[in-house]
Amino acid sequence: MLCYSNGNIPITEDAPMGSRLCCWAANTVALALLANLNVGIHYADVPSLVIATLAIGLANTFVLPILQLVALPLSCVTFGLSASIMSMVLFYVVAAIVPGFDVTIMGAVVGSLVTGLVTGMIGRAAR
Repeated sequence: MLCYSNGNIPITEDAPMGSRLCCWAANTVALALLANLNVGIHYADVPSLVIATLAIGLANTFVLPILQLVALPLSCVTFGLSASIMSMVLFYVVAAIVPGFDVTIMGAVVGSLVTGLVTGMIGRAAR
């Protein structure tokens, strides 16, 4: 499994399990902090937050690269902006699927950017 978000440096399959768990835990903490800042991310309880973070990680690992490959011509035209938009849409879709986890459009924008930054920093530190 890759810890992959927003086209940042992935934690590859040969990375130790601790790096993946660290990335997942950091994203969980980041989402909890964003929810407390009232930027459009709300969760009912901690298990729904943990499930949402896991779902976002899985969506960014498996679905986002496929979407980016399919939308490669659009990404070339928009100079990569479409990758961020796809990540935001996946964030919003996960919020629609996971019960007890709600995200507004602004929350999807901020959450996607923050999880991308956190994953990028963890990915760089793992190398």
